Amino acid sequence: MPSDRNAGAPDIISEIKLEEAAAAEIPSSAKMWNSIKEAQDRNSTCKLLREAILRGWPEDPQQLPVELKPFHQYSGMLNILKGTVMYPKRFFIPVEMQKSIMVELHQGHLGANKCRGRAHDTVWWPGISKVIAEYFDNCTICKMHRKNAPEPLVSSEMPERPWHTVGMDFAERGRRKFIVVVDYYFSAYIEVAETTSTSAEDVIHKLIEIFGRHGIPAVVTSDNGPPFNSFAFSNFASICGFQHVTSSPKAPWSNGKAEAAVKEFKKILHLWKKASALANCKWGKVSVPHCPN
Repeated sequence: MPSDRNAGAPDIISEIKLEEAAAAEIPSSAKMWNSIKEAQDRNSTCKLLREAILRGWPEDPQQLPVELKPFHQYSGMLNILKGTVMYPKRFFIPVEMQKSIMVELHQGHLGANKCRGRAHDTVWWPGISKVIAEYFDNCTICKMHRKNAPEPLVSSEMPERPWHTVGMDFAERGRRKFIVVVDYYFSAYIEVAETTSTSAEDVIHKLIEIFGRHGIPAVVTSDNGPPFNSFAFSNFASICGFQHVTSSPKAPWSNGKAEAAVKEFKKILHLWKKASALANCKWGKVSVPHCPN
């Protein structure tokens, strides 16, 4: 009768092969990998982070040590590969290495967007997009050569999670009115809710339902018309804790993605004149692959 002593061996070998295959997809040298792993091994926060990933995260971030609270919103995307904390295939960089990594990202004095592009392939820590922007703004050489171009009214930096930045606008079909909300960068996913009016009270009521399903975004963009310019909507933003960015009359294109989502919705609504139109609109849009800008 064959021994079952090594019965678990095929599973272990399969896991090792999967881990090696995943590691092979990471664009890095062995030297870089070892350097980051050694820095993580020395970092006390990283040790707690590994424990939380392996043990599982509590639903309430208040149950976490203070060092881990900034990581709670990213918990679903953090993992461990070959003993190294990753997000999801980017190296988590502990604070001791962040300055040297910024120097490498900014080699050649590339603009902030190109630096973010470099980081998006390899490295991550909470708030890295903001750090890159500040580093670029404070670079003396870049200041000397920077063109005096107006800054965009809506930030184009890549958010670090889905539903971080959403745009919203209204659509009308006959006498029916709809609030359209679109995930600005990650998926271009569209949420649509029919409203009885465009008043702040009705719109806020529908947004509470939408945010209840997907969470409260960090940034909400809209035009500067009613009800978005009302005290009630400003108060709603303060209570929820999101930043409300409005487009200027001189630059209405800054809410362009929300307006594009409205056109998409109107087109589908025109084709689908049945009660299932909203579901078909949302699921049809989200099923199409989307590349973030």
